[in-house]
Amino acid sequence: MAPDLIDLGRFGLGLVLIAGLRMLARQARHLGTEFWAPLTAPRLHYGLAGVVSGYTFLPQLAPSFAALLSVVLVFCGGWIGLAAGCTFDLRREYQHRFLGLLIEGGQAGLAMAAVLLAAFIVNQFPQVGSIYFSGSVLEVVCGICMVGISAAGAEQQAGRPPLAALCGAMLAALGISQLHGDAFPLASLEFVQHNLTVDSPVGKLCWSTLLGCLIGLLGDLATRDQFDGWVICYLLAGVVLLGGGVAAALGLEPLWVGLLAGAWLINATLRRLDILEAMSGSYGFAQSALLFGCGWFLGEGVLAGGVNLGVFAWATLLVLVLRLAARLSSRLEVRYVPAERPHRGQRPVPAGGIDLDDVGLALAASLMRILPAEAGIALLGAVAAGQLCLRLIGWWSRHLRPQTPAPVV
Repeated sequence: MAPDLIDLGRFGLGLVLIAGLRMLARQARHLGTEFWAPLTAPRLHYGLAGVVSGYTFLPQLAPSFAALLSVVLVFCGGWIGLAAGCTFDLRREYQHRFLGLLIEGGQAGLAMAAVLLAAFIVNQFPQVGSIYFSGSVLEVVCGICMVGISAAGAEQQAGRPPLAALCGAMLAALGISQLHGDAFPLASLEFVQHNLTVDSPVGKLCWSTLLGCLIGLLGDLATRDQFDGWVICYLLAGVVLLGGGVAAALGLEPLWVGLLAGAWLINATLRRLDILEAMSGSYGFAQSALLFGCGWFLGEGVLAGGVNLGVFAWATLLVLVLRLAARLSSRLEVRYVPAERPHRGQRPVPAGGIDLDDVGLALAASLMRILPAEAGIALLGAVAAGQLCLRLIGWWSRHLRPQTPAPVV
């Protein structure tokens, strides 16, 4: 069926708005406008463009484009997991204080307790929609909040390995494997007359861990003799496509597979600095695609009217409160806990450019594909809205902070 004039007009207006967002972001970047900095610096205008595109997209082409974006989000989840896994370099662990890791682990445990307590309170009011607060969904929400705890700590101490993010990704992968529910066969034995299948959540987590290690080994072998950074990126992209596709087909979490692959790769490779530089140079593409894809599904969900406002408010409040509490705790730790002296002969390592907020967003996108539409869109929108509000709060606090006057000579 051909689109009518109203759909075409709305689609054209959406293209104009997207072009305007692009021009605004470019002008703000060149002029150095402080107010638009939190929207343009982390590529958030791609997410806004995705919301506009999803809301104004042609209904006749929306299902096909949604299927394409689902594949893109699977790849982005695997790539972001690979970038996050590259931060777990065991050869750098001696640079970090055990006390800091212990404090972050305690914060992650408190965040999990806060999520469970909030879910218990919300379940006392059936009109909010307690049907979506099952144990498996709560595991994924706890994982997303734990990743936010790591993101708040990374703002103050960039060199610390994100321990809470690792635990959160594992918990979310376990919850998603329970929500998927479908078993997958491993092999058929002729003499036993039955198939070996994996149907338990723990078994799926173990096999996804094994898949991640195999993908990391394959990435190490593929990039061992390469010296061009872009060739390394293309080879790693192919490896992530393979691992993420297998994981999505079996009902596993692509981000967890990518995270284990990155941890294996960075600890096994002899080209450590080349891998980090390649990941740092190509991470922006995956981040932009993730933001646009999540924004598109949010815009489409708002247009369809299938958003559970109770779930949205509950999850947004959790993301905001826990992240602000973790940020305050990290600032107090930096202020009152003395820093460790740098080791002699320590060489600087190029930053991987990983934004842990993207890890939480990718986990929310994975949960959206499994939950009912109104709950999945609400949780994805809550994570995105919470991260946007926190960036604006950060800009507001820096902008209103009193400047120290220059000393008079």
